[in-house]
Amino acid sequence: MSSSYLLSWRGGLLAWLLLASLITRAQAYINLGLEPRANHGQPLALWAQTVPPGGRVVFDSTVFRQGRGSLRLELPTAAEPRAAYISTSLVPLDSTRGQLVTVSVWVRTQGWRGTIRLNASNTATTIAGLTSQSAFAIDSLPNADWHRLALQLPVRAVAYSFDITMQLRGSGRVWLDDMQLSVRGRPLPELPVPATAALLLPAAEVLTTNWDFERRLPRLGGAYSPGATVTLDSASPQHGRRYLRLVPASAPGQRAPAAYLGALRLIPNQGGQRLRVMGYWRRLISGPNMGPAPSFSYRLLSFIPRPDGGTWKADTLGTTSNLPTPGAQWTSFAFEVPLQGLFSRSTDPAHLGALALSVVLPTPGALELDNLTFALDGKPYVPTGPPTPPPPTAAEQAWLRTVLKPLRLATPATAGSDLAALGTLLGPARLVGLGEVTHGSKEVFSLNARISQYLIEQKGFSGLLLEASPAGCAALNNYLRTGQGDPARLLAALDGWHTPAVLALVRSLRTYQQAHPSTPLLVAGIEVRQPEQALAYLGQLVEAKDDFAQPRLRQLAQLLIDYRHPAAEELDVRQRPDQPRDSLLAPLRRLLGELASGFDTRAKLGQPTSLQLLARQRYYLRLVEQGATWRRLDLGSAENYRQACLAENAHYLSQQYGGKLLLWANNRSVAKFIAPEERPMGEWLRATLGPAYLALGMLLGQGSFAAQELTGRWAPASLAAVRPGSYEAWLRTGPAMSWLGLSKLELTEDNAWLFQSQLLHDIGYADAHNQYMLHSLRGEFDAVLFIRDSTPVPQLARP
Repeated sequence: MSSSYLLSWRGGLLAWLLLASLITRAQAYINLGLEPRANHGQPLALWAQTVPPGGRVVFDSTVFRQGRGSLRLELPTAAEPRAAYISTSLVPLDSTRGQLVTVSVWVRTQGWRGTIRLNASNTATTIAGLTSQSAFAIDSLPNADWHRLALQLPVRAVAYSFDITMQLRGSGRVWLDDMQLSVRGRPLPELPVPATAALLLPAAEVLTTNWDFERRLPRLGGAYSPGATVTLDSASPQHGRRYLRLVPASAPGQRAPAAYLGALRLIPNQGGQRLRVMGYWRRLISGPNMGPAPSFSYRLLSFIPRPDGGTWKADTLGTTSNLPTPGAQWTSFAFEVPLQGLFSRSTDPAHLGALALSVVLPTPGALELDNLTFALDGKPYVPTGPPTPPPPTAAEQAWLRTVLKPLRLATPATAGSDLAALGTLLGPARLVGLGEVTHGSKEVFSLNARISQYLIEQKGFSGLLLEASPAGCAALNNYLRTGQGDPARLLAALDGWHTPAVLALVRSLRTYQQAHPSTPLLVAGIEVRQPEQALAYLGQLVEAKDDFAQPRLRQLAQLLIDYRHPAAEELDVRQRPDQPRDSLLAPLRRLLGELASGFDTRAKLGQPTSLQLLARQRYYLRLVEQGATWRRLDLGSAENYRQACLAENAHYLSQQYGGKLLLWANNRSVAKFIAPEERPMGEWLRATLGPAYLALGMLLGQGSFAAQELTGRWAPASLAAVRPGSYEAWLRTGPAMSWLGLSKLELTEDNAWLFQSQLLHDIGYADAHNQYMLHSLRGEFDAVLFIRDSTPVPQLARP
């Protein structure tokens, strides 16, 4: 580590926190490949789109030419078809200026009537004014598999913009994928776009007020590749006590990285045509090897309100030139940004704008910045961030102390005095959803296991349903009933569930089952995403020499193997639920129907002798069909379909086995309501069972958890700090672990925050780029359990 990063022992821990280095956040990519997971789940962050009423633009993970998905546009039939547009601006232009550029995109159509137009244009400034050149290519095939649409466009050496637009006028479905730009037959690499880092931040973290660099830097992790190392230094500031030090990480000869500085809040009705940015910089190298001078890139952003809080979209991009070269001493600089384009859009103060600012770093050597200030039309402008929610009031905290019921982990479930009130809350419930904000918290596993043991052993519940593989859980259920097998080995087959708390729960339930043999317990899975496992288990329910069933099971297995790539026909379960032409589902459903009919007929003729076995065979036939259908749907429809299947499976098991059951799943699954466009499992169950279904949500305050990486490995991850105005900000003022009933609350001044949508940790299995989402606790859950401190759950070693 270089001496510039060493801290004096006199600074202590506080100085280390203030000066600790951070890697700059990556800029966004245009995403010409149209990948659904690009830019931290914001694949169209740098694309503008216009869609007529009744149309939609979605990413499709089941139909693609390359990568993991494509962009699907659906346009409705109309007497006078209106056009849909998606467009972007190519930046930077260095690799295209003065070149003959080929622009291409792969297109697929279904039931299409109309034209598809690929258009590219570039604009330059000449002594005669603005001049623009464009080229286009048109396609109108009604039903066609992937085919390439391409054009060629000469780009001026002085071009300052290069725009690409897809125009679709007509009705039907169109898929777009794998857009490319190439010069002399060689594809141009896609580079990060300067001044776009703000688009990758959670919306609430975009606006910056720390322009004098006196306060601690924000969290900037999650870069695609390191662009620069950024630190706060205090050796010799120009102003105040600290300044910003930026060291480029790229090697000489590589493209200069752009380090994101922040975003400046702008409000349209404040007026203003020009923003002046001023500050000081220095560069502690000199001589012939100092390289090009640093510069700034900026991008105007506009805020689009949405029910989940809104999002920022990119607008005009600009760069600076002819700034004074920084030397060894602090040197002032200034540049102006025209704002006409931003302020002409709206005068509504709710429609915020922002200026995202990055500094382009030359190599080699460090650049230091200090004391950025601003002027709007010649008048000083002091930027402000969004209003910060106030902390909970004394009255709100006092109210919480009267309603929060403390919980404990160390106490055995059999000594569950702290759980007695929670048991009373359940009332007539026959199916209770136990939520979890993440599947990687040790404390969540421990608390849910303790509650499960208490309700089964003390309150007459007879089983546990898991958001896990039904086939894997069937082996666990057999262990509970018979004691056959090693529970640690059986849990290893359930990825994410082989934890010490679950193992201890399973062993405890086995002991309870031995003491109460007349009351059989149930552990079952309801997940639909493993049709191969369901099919393999179904094979175990059929005799090996069954000449009727075994050949059909082998055909089903082959269909699922061949289904690694989607069929040519697109699935539309809303319009054609039977799907007679679907190359996967039609033969799969035929085989499943033959098996179901055969099993039923043989059962009624005396084979097999157990109707219970027939019910299990039917259940696993349904699981295979659910899993196969789920895979054929686009991302949005697939999750809604999965949630409906989870509810169907939970309800079936509840009816089949009777008794009261617990349902352990993610918060978003057990919730009674999420959003109008999402229908979780809990909403289906509440509509079916009424008050006999109860939803308990789980909240976490701070600490860490285990997150599942793309490789399947579980690794520690940090919980985002509790934000002001989040539900956790109120609940953490009470006991370290507690629960709160929500269904019978009456609105008062002291609990009004519970009657509003607030931020809430929302994670799941993997670490989330934005761990907070807007939720409505009272609408989603009947009660919530809160754990202030979380640690990563350890996974058991696989036998």
